[in-house]
Amino acid sequence: MIQGFGAVGTGAARCLNEMGYKIVAVSDARCMVYCEEGLDADLLIDSVKDRGYLNQEAFKPEYKVMKNSQWEDISCDIFMPAALDGVINGKNAEKLDFKLIVEAANIPTTPEADVVLERRGIPVAPDFIVNLGATRLCDAVPFGLIPLEAQALIDDSQSIIREHIRNLFCMKQEQGITLREAARIRCQPLPSEAPDVEWNEK
Repeated sequence: MIQGFGAVGTGAARCLNEMGYKIVAVSDARCMVYCEEGLDADLLIDSVKDRGYLNQEAFKPEYKVMKNSQWEDISCDIFMPAALDGVINGKNAEKLDFKLIVEAANIPTTPEADVVLERRGIPVAPDFIVNLGATRLCDAVPFGLIPLEAQALIDDSQSIIREHIRNLFCMKQEQGITLREAARIRCQPLPSEAPDVEWNEK
């Protein structure tokens, strides 16, 4: 399920569809569309109106239109918040029925919700790892590490993100920490990369 259907949400839907995932629900600022048998991702993407709103006129008869806040009531394997910050919080974390949360938006999970989700055994792939594609683009292309070609950029980003996520799950299992804690450890700057505080103070 994808919450938010702007540039990030539609891009994620297309990739997930190509990888063979079944998308059961998509929500935007106005509504949520749900189908237990799976939504036609390409149909939804191609029918998106201006400002990124779902076009309800393009929905198939078997699609169920619901309130956009009802994503909290859907049970699915993977939930991807791809729009707003703080949508997973202390008020709803206890009732969410997901096996994995993949943060495509910036800071969609509050610290309070993190504690609840960890207790309930729902891992959260953190935003600053999931969204490495843009950082990689700004870093790798100018230095000629990858060519400025769409598929090359996609393949490179997917490879790096998959490797990081795989390592985070290994760290979680070996050290008994959360994916977010593991990500913070892996993303700590090297001493040579950190600001020279003593020099600045002088």
